[in-house]
Amino acid sequence: MPDVFILGFTKCATTSLYNQLMQHDGVSRTKRKEPHFHFAQVRGTQFSGPADDDTVSQMFVTDENQYKALYEPGKLSIDGSAMSIEDTDTLDIINAQYPNAKFIIMLRNPIERAFSAYSHLVRDARETLTFRQALEEELSGKRDNHLPIWQNIKSSRYVAATQYARTLFGD
Repeated sequence: MPDVFILGFTKCATTSLYNQLMQHDGVSRTKRKEPHFHFAQVRGTQFSGPADDDTVSQMFVTDENQYKALYEPGKLSIDGSAMSIEDTDTLDIINAQYPNAKFIIMLRNPIERAFSAYSHLVRDARETLTFRQALEEELSGKRDNHLPIWQNIKSSRYVAATQYARTLFGD
């Protein structure tokens, strides 16, 4: 448990896939698609983006017993914590703890993904800059301690993370 990890980058349709899989009777229906348990083990829970602390408190599960309790025994368990792929140490932990798990990596046109993430933050009234200003701020390093959704460029560079995941998990 979990049996399957949906990896991918934010705004790459991981939620759509997760919701479709949740409709099957044999799948454990957890109330948290993205518990970010393993990501929090590596990166912690302190991020400096506007309202990042709200996101962490609503989504992150840091207690191992609470994480395990998310899944129904005897059913296929799916962890949809998309950000996990963005940190190689997180992938190493997942691979070590769940060597028999299956992995689905979701990708999207990187430019569309970046603008979708930006638009998501604008919609939630967290982003106040123009898209160009947001990119410039990221390039200057001002978003290094924000959650990955704020990192429009970094989170759209799939090659290294995807290759690393394929090395660990296979094709």
